[in-house]
Amino acid sequence: MNRLILLFSLCASLPAAEPLSVLIVDGRNNHDWKVTTDALRATLKATGRFEVRVSTAPDPLAPPQPRAPRSTNAAAQARYQAAARTFRELTRPAGEKARTAWSSWRPDFAAFDCVVLNFNGPMWPEPARKDFVDYVRNGGGVLLIHAANNAFSNWKEYNDIIGLGWRKAPYGKALKINDQTGKPYFDESAGNSGHGSKHAFQITVRRPDHPVMRGLPTRWMHGRDELYHHMRGPAENLTVLSSAWSDPKQRGTGLHEPVTWEVRFGKGRAIVTSMGHFWRGDRTWDALYCVGFQTLVARSCEYLATGRVTLPVPDSFPGETETSIQPPHEVNWKQPADRTLSQAAATAAEKKKANPYCALTPEEELTTFELAPGYVAELVAAEPQIQEPVLTVWDGNGAMYVAEMRSYMQDENGTGAKTLRNGRVKRLEDTDGDGRMDRVTVFVDHLNLPRMILPLDDWIAIRETDTMDVIAYRDTDGDGVADEKKPLYQVGPRSRNGPNTSVEHQDSGLLWNLDNWIYLSYNMERYRYTDGSWRVEKQPGHWT
Repeated sequence: MNRLILLFSLCASLPAAEPLSVLIVDGRNNHDWKVTTDALRATLKATGRFEVRVSTAPDPLAPPQPRAPRSTNAAAQARYQAAARTFRELTRPAGEKARTAWSSWRPDFAAFDCVVLNFNGPMWPEPARKDFVDYVRNGGGVLLIHAANNAFSNWKEYNDIIGLGWRKAPYGKALKINDQTGKPYFDESAGNSGHGSKHAFQITVRRPDHPVMRGLPTRWMHGRDELYHHMRGPAENLTVLSSAWSDPKQRGTGLHEPVTWEVRFGKGRAIVTSMGHFWRGDRTWDALYCVGFQTLVARSCEYLATGRVTLPVPDSFPGETETSIQPPHEVNWKQPADRTLSQAAATAAEKKKANPYCALTPEEELTTFELAPGYVAELVAAEPQIQEPVLTVWDGNGAMYVAEMRSYMQDENGTGAKTLRNGRVKRLEDTDGDGRMDRVTVFVDHLNLPRMILPLDDWIAIRETDTMDVIAYRDTDGDGVADEKKPLYQVGPRSRNGPNTSVEHQDSGLLWNLDNWIYLSYNMERYRYTDGSWRVEKQPGHWT
């Protein structure tokens, strides 16, 4: 019989360092800021390097009132005026609440290592503006994504912080890059900021020695996006990190336009990128899921927070002529692996080569798991601590309960599956805090294929196969073995939960949902547990 192992997966911080705190500011934007924020947060969290919070600016506007009729008919105008008065009366409280929320909105910028702006809306309240400027001036770092450089054209300090933005001529200076020398210059003939058609385009790294750009290919293909041109601003204390040729065939300028740049402001700095377009209703995620864009976002945040970059360049980074589009959870942020196999991995590989179905030790089995980037697997318990596990749950004190179906399919005919009644629920605890279960007790024994466990208060609800009865058990003397038992719900076999139905086709579940109801997988009824009583409510009966 193969050895059985219980594993616990958790997010692993990539570098051996404390997570960096990042604040994403959103809430208003002509682009789809909700989707963009979700993508940015997923990118940062996938690295294992960041803890991400979001501050969503409240909407300061009340709903628009009814539209005035075009008709000059007195009766129509009277009806409109009456409706408008009623509308104003009904929405006045909501409008006042919205204005109060807006005026009091004040993100705590100083509490974070880095701030990411995904905002393009009305001017912030004065206290928030002051806090933001002080944050950057005193050493904070801020990353601006795409349309965030469109915002606040009349806010002088903001323009100084971002260096270049989407602005109308003749404001500021329009900066370009000489492709031959790589040096920036000002284009006196440039007009208003704009962009051409959305398309994939090649990025040219202009400062390969910069921590964010170090290790990136000199040229790489970015996914389908808007390429901004004629970016304008004071352009002081500014370093262009990358640029792209604006193709006239895509309604571009025929010049190399800055794409990502860094600006020093006081003791702080900002990195601005025009990449990251996502419009409401878009169905392609190429700009946000481009591995090059995700790399820029993650490495920029680390640099802005610490002044250095430890995050590696993912192995799926785009090539010079090929894009690379992956959702954040698929991007491999692990450091290059040591190609020398551990002894356990080498032994496992040798055993599997001889017999693909052989049993492995727990340590050998660990080396065979393929995990999503940012996750690790650690051994929690293994045989003989547990046997034939089918379900694990945790109570409020961190004890783990494991259902063991020890009679299930012990031979090809399933002999004794429903008659041996040797199923158990084990209770496992980690008493020394090392992450391994070291105290194991049989909490309840002699069960018929136990299939559901739900920790309640100090009771543990259990449901077996071939019945809808729910029985609660409790350990009163602390030895890890239940010594009290009481029925919570008794109706016996019913519907698909009876001796004539196979083990595999009966209910599972007892999942406590956010609505405070307890649900089953087939959902023919649901339950509520209140003050020790088990309340039942019938449901239509469908798989959930």
